[in-house]
Amino acid sequence: MKKHRFIAVMLALLLTLVIAHSALAMSSTNYKIEWILAGNASSGGVVTSTNYAARVTIGQNATGNVTGPTYRGTLGYWHVIFSQTYLPIILR
Repeated sequence: MKKHRFIAVMLALLLTLVIAHSALAMSSTNYKIEWILAGNASSGGVVTSTNYAARVTIGQNATGNVTGPTYRGTLGYWHVIFSQTYLPIILR
């Protein structure tokens, strides 16, 4: 019984690692998400794809919201500070 449980846990761990690996670097013709975005621009600069561009620095000191006609995003490690808190969530 312990052997079956060990095999099941190992398979679950392997599946989790495979799924996590595929999420680390996603891309298409219109966007590309790198694991370490700032690493592409050395110590800073502009990272671009077909339809998007972002200015990055080591440490992500530029944080905040970005918007466009078809997208909205939040940049930086501390992006949660800039997100809105809705009243119904607080009242629960």
